[in-house]
Amino acid sequence: MATTDALHAYTGGVFCDDTGDMEISHDISIIGYGVEDGQNYWLVRNSWGTHFGEDGFFRIVRGVDNIAIESACAWATPKDTWTNDERHKNTIQEQYEPPSVTRKSP
Repeated sequence: MATTDALHAYTGGVFCDDTGDMEISHDISIIGYGVEDGQNYWLVRNSWGTHFGEDGFFRIVRGVDNIAIESACAWATPKDTWTNDERHKNTIQEQYEPPSVTRKSP
């Protein structure tokens, strides 16, 4: 997402930037969503510490790509590996690869 002066000054409420800045310069985690007074919002965990926003979190308008928050998203769906206790078993190749090697999932 883009980081604007208004975002840096955010202290609470549903944030909506009006600068039009769409230059992605910061990563965050969207952890939920909601509606307040008819305004859809994303609930976001930021990495700037608990002094920022609402104890390190902020809410931002949802559905309008404000500060590019909806433009370039990465997401995953967790796999249930705990119900049937599924654990990864290293292959021979994985056992002998140096730890600095990045492996791609099959």
